[in-house]
Amino acid sequence: MAETGISAHQNAVIHDRSDSEQVVVPWALPHIRLQVVARVAVCVLIAGCANDTAPPRVDPIATTAMAPLDLDAERELLDEFARELVAETQSAGGIVALRHGSGDPTVVVSGATGGEPPTELSETAAWHVASVTKSYTAALAVSFASQGLLDLDVPIERYIAFPRGETLTLRQILTHTSGIAGFGDVSDTSSAAMPYILDFERAYTTEEAIAAIAELPPLATAGTSTHYSNANYMLAGAILERVGGAPLGDLFAEHLFSPAGLRRTWYPTSGPAGPPAAVGLDDLGDGAVLASDALPLTSLLTLLGPSTAAVSDVTDLFRWADIVLRTRQLGDIDLSAMSVIQPGGYGLGVAGVTAREGTCVFDGCPANASFERLNLAGDIPGASTRVWYDPATDVTLLVYLNRNSLELDALMAAFLKRLSAAS
Repeated sequence: MAETGISAHQNAVIHDRSDSEQVVVPWALPHIRLQVVARVAVCVLIAGCANDTAPPRVDPIATTAMAPLDLDAERELLDEFARELVAETQSAGGIVALRHGSGDPTVVVSGATGGEPPTELSETAAWHVASVTKSYTAALAVSFASQGLLDLDVPIERYIAFPRGETLTLRQILTHTSGIAGFGDVSDTSSAAMPYILDFERAYTTEEAIAAIAELPPLATAGTSTHYSNANYMLAGAILERVGGAPLGDLFAEHLFSPAGLRRTWYPTSGPAGPPAAVGLDDLGDGAVLASDALPLTSLLTLLGPSTAAVSDVTDLFRWADIVLRTRQLGDIDLSAMSVIQPGGYGLGVAGVTAREGTCVFDGCPANASFERLNLAGDIPGASTRVWYDPATDVTLLVYLNRNSLELDALMAAFLKRLSAAS
């Protein structure tokens, strides 16, 4: 198994945002450990549920390109937006990038890393992209289906032993319509993942991860409603390993990362290693933050891996967004099914964005919701990632902030409105 690049420390440095003084505390202090575990258990990506009564909606293909601004003017707008985001979210730093069509993106950087001492944040930084990993897992499933290696619409009992496997399909799992309960997210109301994540340095096997979710009580009958859950993608990853006959990281590298030209995207729990993830800030509440490398993420990454473990950077995320959200094609493989957004707000590894509610899969989408934009989103201790694609204007907007669990939809929508007005 590849090294995660994250090591434990005997002491943790706590930063109070209202005071420049650092407070160093023994990492073993129970109340600090429990605060961090609580944050980890809910920060991977928030979850919600919604009743699905309307037929699936497919987002429109781009028809009207937004006229690019003068490069200097666009960079000035982006720089202002980046500084606004860092200040608004109290992040240490962030990266904002914009691309028109398939052109070169404009990239701006604001602030510093979250480590101690802070260093200048670089536009070449890589970071944990959290639930953007779900898009890799879903794309691999679509790829295998196109090759006849599996069927998205047959009971998963054909591939793996799992409770209710005779009633669940891989498509339901990938669209969060399986009815499987939350695990390591806000819908994990019983904190089922907590004991596993608390064992920070433990590296879980795929079999142990599946055993951890096998007895979760179902939230709904499969195919009747949407309940966002990391457990869905944990199960999907196990199926893909069975079908592909190799660890998931190796399958990603062979079938996705290499053919897609993703040179700095990797899966830390298995497969070829890549650049280390940048250090960010984990919000402990009450104004206190903890450097994200103050605790090992080994248990979280190996337990929830197929839903959250990948690392990437700006260049690769734009390349991936172009493949998944714009052209919807990887070589001979048609990926358009990924952007078929279900009424509950999710496709296959891709979230839909409404004009009013934003990314509503987590809190519940209204009946007959219209999804105007597509979103690859993820949150993990020390990093928030959003990659929005607007088909109507053929614009892709990327935001990375080195602080987790941030509400960014309204800020991103407002920026795109300002950009449109200035064009």
